[in-house]
Amino acid sequence: MGSKKRMTGENDHDILVGLDLGTTNTTVMIAEREESGMNVIGLGTSPSLGMKNGVVVNIEQTVDSIIQSVEEAERMANVSVDSVYTVVSGDHIRSVNSKGMIAVGRSNNGIGNKITREDIQRVIETAQTVQFPADREVLHVIPQDFLVDNRDGFKDPVGIVGLRLEATVHIITAAQAAAQTILYCLQEVKTYSEELVLQALAASHAVLTGDEKELGVALVDIGGGTTDIAVFYDGAIRHTSVIPLGGESVTRDLAHGLRVPRNEAEELKLESGCAHSSLANSAKEIVLTGNNERPDRHVTPDIINSIIQPRMEEIFDLLIKDLRQAEVLQKLTAGIVFTGGASLIPGTVELAEEVFALPARLGKPVGLGRLSELADSPVHAVAAGLVLHGAKQQDAINRGLRVQRRKRKPARFASGRFENIKRMIADIF
Repeated sequence: MGSKKRMTGENDHDILVGLDLGTTNTTVMIAEREESGMNVIGLGTSPSLGMKNGVVVNIEQTVDSIIQSVEEAERMANVSVDSVYTVVSGDHIRSVNSKGMIAVGRSNNGIGNKITREDIQRVIETAQTVQFPADREVLHVIPQDFLVDNRDGFKDPVGIVGLRLEATVHIITAAQAAAQTILYCLQEVKTYSEELVLQALAASHAVLTGDEKELGVALVDIGGGTTDIAVFYDGAIRHTSVIPLGGESVTRDLAHGLRVPRNEAEELKLESGCAHSSLANSAKEIVLTGNNERPDRHVTPDIINSIIQPRMEEIFDLLIKDLRQAEVLQKLTAGIVFTGGASLIPGTVELAEEVFALPARLGKPVGLGRLSELADSPVHAVAAGLVLHGAKQQDAINRGLRVQRRKRKPARFASGRFENIKRMIADIF
C-alpha cells in the first residue's frame, strides 16, 4: 500500500475523522474534502467492550476498541489519524434553553447602530450566564433566535439596525468526569479530540433536511445503551435529552427469554425479530442451535416478536413522556427520523407511526459522496454527522467567524465559556 499520509498542517483541512464511541460498537469514519464535496475514504468498526449506556466504564478496553477501529479505517484510507471529532452520550447529558439581552446603543442620528458579530458574541455570552454545578461541562451553546427591538424572526441579525438585541440559546452540558474520561482514552492512543459533540446533534447533521428542521422533527438515535433525542423546529434545535435504554435492552430480553447467548440473541433481533406484531412472519420456525447438553429447539417469530415489541414500546413510551414534558411533541409536523443500530429492527418505523401517530422514517447519511454500501446505513449516521460537523467548523474558520482555532492540548476539555460561544456562533453562521 505504501506509506500513509499524515494529517498535519494544511492536510487537517483535507481529512476529517469522526469517532463514534457507542455502547455496542466503536466506529471511525475518515472523509476527505474535495472540490466536489466530502468523500468517505475509510471506515473502521470494532466491538465496544468498555462502554455502558454511552459512558466509558473500562478505560483499557475502550482504548483497545479505539485502536482497532482507527487502524482499520487508516488501512482503508491510507492516512494516519491524529485528531478526531468525538461523540459524547449518556444519561448525564442535560440541556436548557436560556435568554440574554444587550443594548446595541444609538448612533449619531439617534436611530440605533448596526449589529455586528461582536454584538452577537456579547448577547450569547449574556444568554449563557446560567449557573451550573461545578461538575458540569458546557458542550454546546447553540443560538436559536434573535430579536431586534422586540422584532423576531432573525437568524443572522448582523447588519440590522437596532437599539436592543436579544438571543435565545440552547445549552447542552455533560458530566465533567464523563467528558474527561473520553479525552483521557484518546490521549492514551495519542489522538487529539477536536471537539466533543452530542450524539443526537451529530446524527442530525447527516440525516435531517432543512425543510424538516423548519417544520418540526425529532431525531431519535436508538443506540445500544441509550436513546438520544434532538428536536428541531423553526429552523433551530429546541430540545435534547438522553433516555438510558436502547437496543442492548432488547438483546438482553431475548437472551433471557429464549435462554440463548447474547451474540445469538443479537442475530435473532435483527434477522428474525420484528417490532410490530402485524409484520411478523409467524409461519416460519426458527432453530435455536443447541449444544452437547441441550438439543436444538424450535421457536416461531411470534415468540421472538412478543419479547421485542414490549421493550420497543417501553422505549417509545419514555420518548413520548420526554417530548411531552419538554412541550415539543405537538411541534413535530415532519415526524420522527430514526438512526442507530436498533432502528434496523424490522417494524420499528411502523410501530413508531402507530404509537406516535406521526410520520416516521429511517435516516441514512447524506452529504457524503461515494458513500459505500457499508457506510450508507442509520448505524453510521453519528460518525458521518461528526465529519460533516467538522467540515462546517472548518468552513466557519475560513470565513473568519471564529477568532482562532483551539490550540491542540492532549486530553484537555475546552471549558472556557467564551470559547464555546465563539464555536457555536460558527455552527450557526
